[in-house]
Amino acid sequence: LEAVLSAHDQNAIDRTEFIKTEVFLNFISAPDNAGYKNMFYSVQQEDGRFIMRFIPWDTDMSMGVTWTNGFVYDYTKSVEMYITRMERNNLTQDHIALNEMVASYWKQVRKQIYTEENIKQLLTENITIINNTGAYLRDMQKWGTRYDETDTHDALFAWLSDRLTVVDSQYAD
Repeated sequence: LEAVLSAHDQNAIDRTEFIKTEVFLNFISAPDNAGYKNMFYSVQQEDGRFIMRFIPWDTDMSMGVTWTNGFVYDYTKSVEMYITRMERNNLTQDHIALNEMVASYWKQVRKQIYTEENIKQLLTENITIINNTGAYLRDMQKWGTRYDETDTHDALFAWLSDRLTVVDSQYAD
């Protein structure tokens, strides 16, 4: 990975994929994906070169749950957290305008993809799929409700709405 991070040729990190990943991880407040454990990558050949893409993981402990000597529900901390990938410092050296590029990408996808309506629709559809399999019911029967019942759908939707506002301000000019 260090060789890839320092590469300046066709094997360098794909800047566009980095920007997409950083925006996604920052939106869902996923600190476990910042670069220190269980990193998953996909290497695919495209246009005569190999492209390495980061695959986000462990998103189950995001969106309101933080680590403070154990997993705790800290709404404010998780909403206000700013996430960046470990590669950012390396990329910033080669791409001085990286901050502006990330902000520009956020503003573009904020209007098309990261809308509150779109995210709520996607979550509702996925919650329905999970409910229809019986997995959610089995999980609740085995583990019960956690984090003082702050893991409800309404709490998740409220967190997402607040998180959009915070990320908007992080990527403001």
